[in-house]
Amino acid sequence: MSEITAARKEKPPTSGRIRDEPRSARRKPDRRQTLIGIAPRAFPRYPAFMAYRICKSIELESGHLLSKHPGNCKFPHGHTRSVEMVFRADTLDSNDMVVDFKAVKQMMGDFLQQFDHSLCVNTEDPNYAAFVAAYGERIIPFDREDPTSEVMARTIFNFARHALEKAREGSGEYPVRDCVTLERVRVWETSSSWAEYGE
Repeated sequence: MSEITAARKEKPPTSGRIRDEPRSARRKPDRRQTLIGIAPRAFPRYPAFMAYRICKSIELESGHLLSKHPGNCKFPHGHTRSVEMVFRADTLDSNDMVVDFKAVKQMMGDFLQQFDHSLCVNTEDPNYAAFVAAYGERIIPFDREDPTSEVMARTIFNFARHALEKAREGSGEYPVRDCVTLERVRVWETSSSWAEYGE
């Protein structure tokens, strides 16, 4: 009996942690299990309230020169530009649209076409008067600032916002609702470079 009692005393416990067990050998809890029901709820990927947006793009062959530029851009040169105008609304109209693309073209077409095959020039450029004398209305003046893509984006944005306000007041074939707003204008100078303006 004494031998059995001694064997029981020497037998290691079958449950519980062994005090002299190496720390590296201890079983680590399953991280996936510990996170279930404990991790905070993740934020939604998108805001709870979304708006509708459309983009109208118009391409132009437009020239300019940058009088303040230290490099080759101070000489006349041209770009195949793409002008993108983004409009938004919280709801769709009776035709399930933000606004008809034809309405945007009617608002902006004539204004943007003046930049096509024209040369944009800073009015303070020393050769400005000579350009006007030679090419007349094909010279687009920019009052005391270089016609960079940033400045062009702002110029187009301001005109488009005013044109949108006028379009809301009209009642033509392609009506524009009061809730439609202009979000931004992006002007592509090359396939890899653009400037954007918005408010």
